[in-house]
Amino acid sequence: MGCVHGKCCCRYPRSSDGDNREDLGRYAQVQTHILAGRSVESAQVPSHNFRLEYSVLTQRGFYPESPEKENQDSYCIRTQLQGNPNVHFFGVFDGHGQFGTECSVFVRDRLVEILSNDSTLLDDPVKAYNSAFSITNEELHDSDIDDSMSGTTAITALLVGDMLYVANVGDSRAVMAVKEGNRVVAKDLSSDQTPFRKDECERVKSCGARVLSVDQVEGLKDPDIQSWGDEETEGGDPPRLWVQNGMYPGTAFTRSVGDSTAESIGVVAVPEVTTVHLTAHHPFFVVASDGVFEFLSSQTVVDMVNRSADPRDASSAIAGESYKLWLDHENRTDDITIIIVHIKALSNSGGGATAKRNGGRTTNTEKETSEIYFTPSASEGYRSVRSELSEVSCCQTVSSSDQSSRVVVSSSLRELESKSSKPHTLYSPWGEAHNRSSSHLYFELTMAVEKSEEEWRAVLSPEQFRILRQKGTELKGTGEYDKFYDEGMYNCAGCGTPLYKSSTKFDSGCGWPAFFEGLPGTINRSPDPDGRRTEITCAACGGHLGHVFKGEGHKTPTDERHCVNSVSVKFIPANT
Repeated sequence: MGCVHGKCCCRYPRSSDGDNREDLGRYAQVQTHILAGRSVESAQVPSHNFRLEYSVLTQRGFYPESPEKENQDSYCIRTQLQGNPNVHFFGVFDGHGQFGTECSVFVRDRLVEILSNDSTLLDDPVKAYNSAFSITNEELHDSDIDDSMSGTTAITALLVGDMLYVANVGDSRAVMAVKEGNRVVAKDLSSDQTPFRKDECERVKSCGARVLSVDQVEGLKDPDIQSWGDEETEGGDPPRLWVQNGMYPGTAFTRSVGDSTAESIGVVAVPEVTTVHLTAHHPFFVVASDGVFEFLSSQTVVDMVNRSADPRDASSAIAGESYKLWLDHENRTDDITIIIVHIKALSNSGGGATAKRNGGRTTNTEKETSEIYFTPSASEGYRSVRSELSEVSCCQTVSSSDQSSRVVVSSSLRELESKSSKPHTLYSPWGEAHNRSSSHLYFELTMAVEKSEEEWRAVLSPEQFRILRQKGTELKGTGEYDKFYDEGMYNCAGCGTPLYKSSTKFDSGCGWPAFFEGLPGTINRSPDPDGRRTEITCAACGGHLGHVFKGEGHKTPTDERHCVNSVSVKFIPANT
């Protein structure tokens, strides 16, 4: 049994004749990040007398402000699953958030193992897929990885004989090349799960999400206008998901593995599965992370593969063009991972075929293509059982006999807020700036809150105004949260921005609430006028929180003590 697991394999060397397969011209500064297997691998499918030839490339993004940031993409190629020479697996996992790499690798490893151990895999691959994603998601939640604001998308392809099953969670993509006369046409095997899709938008709204663009959240556009065009023409300010009374999580995708906070508003790990009967009309398929498709269409990718006899050349060309377009539009790029699988010597006849969705409803018919079937989306299953779930408040997959997916809403709340230092710039949880058009990552937004003194007096109590706006201090030992250790989140009492997780609170004995660290990008530090202490304030509204002290010998991960006034924060229980 062959297996390739990767963040990367080996550096893709120059070819033997001396040319550089990754010639990116003026983008040569990023070429050292191209990592891929040097050889083209193959796998036989003896049951139908054909073979697969495949190549993989994974390339770290270009992050000028975070040169040490690692590639959060990972991939898995597992041949002869369950020891069966006719069963092969290909998957790409695009991590996001502070612990995106850990989430990506975890899901990469566990998903294929769960599939491998499922005795029903060959009898019912769609059911096995749904089960594997559900189990993997729960195991990630229960692991040591903090997936409250991190997770991964997953695009996977399982070949069983001459049937291909593509399972998608998120906005990466699988594309099939189909011969139609003298043309080779791209057929998407997955549909990006974003709020641009009407069904997905309705589903997450049913789960309690607000769906708004950044301009709408900032008040620059009317939030009641729920029309964003399509992803190709309106990608500059995409619709995102937000909780009802907060400025998070801001995801531009509607499904993910992990992301336990976003799961409370409908971001679920329920896959949509496409089934394809392979024929001689299918020369190859591509499985790739969304970094490829941010600026390249599916047809462009298929054309580039079709022009290259060697899939390694095609991968390098796609990566190079993707990077070029990224840097033409932004000052950074995304991580990119591409698996190209050529289908060789498959000689069965193609005939006409019908594409079906939702358990058999015909949607279109085309000649010279294979049969393509789709399992019902989570939104359709959700609507059918909505009335049964009035008392349920957690987001989960509900199995049903027809293999459709049902989704109900959850509310386990773990929040994170990240930094924005200038208008219309978003920051990921690791503090790296991204342009708003990057729809593929999990973004937070610490909104700049500006009010006049009179406006603050109108919304704050006299004590809150004295401490938050006039930099006062509450009396030692009198604060509501001094000896308070319930699980949840501490938000700014002035503007509501999440500041501290309860897991970072500790008993310092100082007489005020103490935390060893705040959420990334949410707290500003500045020296007091006398230079003796360092003040901490809310990065969004400037509200005074207290002071930070270092080197006091507390046995905490940071050896810091954020000494915070109870009046400056508001506690939000974990399960609200």
